[in-house]
Amino acid sequence: MGSCRYALKRLNMDLSKGKGYFYALLVNVLGSVAAGSSNCLFMRIKELDGVKVLDKKDNNTYEEVGYSKKGGISVLQSMVISRGMLSLFATGIPVILLMGLNMFKFYHRRKYFYDTICVTIGLAAGLPLSVSIFEPYLKFSCDDLEEEFRKYRRDLYVYKGLWRLSI
Repeated sequence: MGSCRYALKRLNMDLSKGKGYFYALLVNVLGSVAAGSSNCLFMRIKELDGVKVLDKKDNNTYEEVGYSKKGGISVLQSMVISRGMLSLFATGIPVILLMGLNMFKFYHRRKYFYDTICVTIGLAAGLPLSVSIFEPYLKFSCDDLEEEFRKYRRDLYVYKGLWRLSI
């Protein structure tokens, strides 16, 4: 938030008006989404070669049944979107809070204190919010994957790696 304030001041944009905070939100969110999504893509690029496909058994355990390139592409797309949502929530929440606080006189006396609180709230709320939107696995119909998985005739799963799934 501080670097965004500096950039907006250099562009002669008044942060006391809502317009400045809109630009702050735009700069923070776009930069953070691009960086987070790119990082996820580059770190997990090997998943394009294939990921483990799992079959769910009766007692809520999973058994590996093969590797799927189509599943890998879907996992990567889902992870990039979830990383973008994480960045959106973690950087968007503080700016929205600051836009509301900016209307009150008490905010201007201890601006950096309230900035720190808003950023902390954004990080504390952003991660659980973004992780709760996306489950740790993707469910596929066996027809959506390669030919070798058509014999199962039920839903198969691909683990995305957000948190540990018992296999």
